[in-house]
Amino acid sequence: MLGPDTAEDSNVSLQSVPADVLKVIDRLFRSGFAVYVVGGALRDLRLGLAPKDWDLATDALPEQVAAIFPRIVPIGIRHGTVMVLTKQREIEVTTFSGSKGILGDLGRRDFTMNALALSYPEEILLDPHDGQIDLRKQTLRAVGDARSRFAEDPLRTLRAARFVSTYGLHVEPGTLDAIACMAESIGTTAAERVREEIFKLLSGENLLEAFDLMQGSGLLRKILPELAFLGSPPPPCRDGNSTYSHTATVIRCCPPSSRIRTAALLHSIPGSAPTVLNRWKASARLTREIVALTADQIPSAAGSWTDAQLRRYIARIGLDLLPDALDLASAHERSLGFDPTEPGGTQELRMRISRQIEQRVPFDIKNLAIDGHDVVKILAIKPGSLVGDILRRLHQKVLDDPALNRKEILVEFLRKEYLK
Repeated sequence: MLGPDTAEDSNVSLQSVPADVLKVIDRLFRSGFAVYVVGGALRDLRLGLAPKDWDLATDALPEQVAAIFPRIVPIGIRHGTVMVLTKQREIEVTTFSGSKGILGDLGRRDFTMNALALSYPEEILLDPHDGQIDLRKQTLRAVGDARSRFAEDPLRTLRAARFVSTYGLHVEPGTLDAIACMAESIGTTAAERVREEIFKLLSGENLLEAFDLMQGSGLLRKILPELAFLGSPPPPCRDGNSTYSHTATVIRCCPPSSRIRTAALLHSIPGSAPTVLNRWKASARLTREIVALTADQIPSAAGSWTDAQLRRYIARIGLDLLPDALDLASAHERSLGFDPTEPGGTQELRMRISRQIEQRVPFDIKNLAIDGHDVVKILAIKPGSLVGDILRRLHQKVLDDPALNRKEILVEFLRKEYLK
């Protein structure tokens, strides 16, 4: 067992802790409480990575923590957790209690690599469950009895897949068996927590391994049955892998943003995208954007589109979503073994689109040379749905030939078509 150990020996020290976090730590200590840096930050430091989040454990009660710091969010005060706010970040401070103190807290952590604690001011690294050994072996192991850990919080089963994706770890056999045994319980977890865990999982580079874990354990069937039950890959998928493996490859070829990678996750099942996103309680805006990206994907035949067809697509998808649509098409090409830079590929399409944008084509109906007030005045009609229909018709004509987007031309067209 590695620990307790000096932080210096393990390449983890208080010198690595940001100044604002140290200030919070020191204030708790000077108020008479024991305090430790715990969890993921120490794991990331041990791996040579920059921590994204900083968590503390203390014997101060939540009410005492709240009394010490002026800016807090009582995110889980009933469960012993308070969020302390600094100018730079949010710091989660959790109370440990009982005769075992910090060791009891570490014994209830999810995985051994997260069951680390750095004391203040002694700077001693506690590692009672050999998390550092597991990190060196790239092994993901539950703390103590794996089934008990997953029963405490079923989301931990999905978190295991996330750590496989983001850190490239191998799951220890006993932990893997427990994930399969407890996979059904993920259904009791709040949809918002599942969604956020999936978003984090999608940011990783070891997605194939993560999908293998989810498929083999039954997790995928619980969180995304629409994908889990698809077996055959979409043609002409050359590697013969299942649809979920093909999907993982497409995701990995996309930039690491939640929107495009979620669209990639659902690109093989576009009709299910609204159902899935609603089940995960995604925001209305994100749902609308991902549904658009999956429902109106750039087809392989887009290389032969005319300029008018290209302009119509840009207008449909919108300039905001266009980069993601292109990245998704490019990722799909790569997943099938094609080179996007070849003639007819998405690289050529990007160049054509850039030329269209440079020509200031009115892709949005709001950019027409006339508006609804003009239509009402010219045709002497009342405002209503007919005005919108007329503007949409004008917009399509202008997309076919942008040179028509001049007020006098559009006015003349209205008079000829509607004032006969």
